[in-house]
Amino acid sequence: MTIPTADWEKVGDKFYRKTQLYTALFDQDLELENYIVTGCSYAGAIALLRDETKLHSFRASQAVKSSIDLYSSAGKLIRRINWEKGSIKGLGWSEDETLIVITTDGTVRCYYDLQGDFTQFSLGNGAEEYGVAACRFASSECFIFTKLIGSSLL
Repeated sequence: MTIPTADWEKVGDKFYRKTQLYTALFDQDLELENYIVTGCSYAGAIALLRDETKLHSFRASQAVKSSIDLYSSAGKLIRRINWEKGSIKGLGWSEDETLIVITTDGTVRCYYDLQGDFTQFSLGNGAEEYGVAACRFASSECFIFTKLIGSSLL
């Protein structure tokens, strides 16, 4: 006969037990140091984009086309968004769990669900003319820097 409290542990003056809800599903061959990784707040989805500035070893099983992979926080692949729009300079999440993708030419795509549906707009002539050099996301704000030193569009 098993003892029902055998897996409980005393912490301070209370007893607790650990229950495994799921096992991590991430691919063991996934080298996160070669990716730009951004997680949505409140344990939401995780977006992975292969970092174009790093060298990668070729694997026949990997797709050659660029893509943004969306994973659950448990590591299950939810969606793969094939990317053919250009070089990505910024990838982040808004407070309402919208994935925001910013390209070098100032195009912004907002993926408002995990099904791949998006809205798109441009940052304007300044970004198109000079290009986006960098982009940073901070809670409710997004800062975009053009190649002009010290100029900020948002």
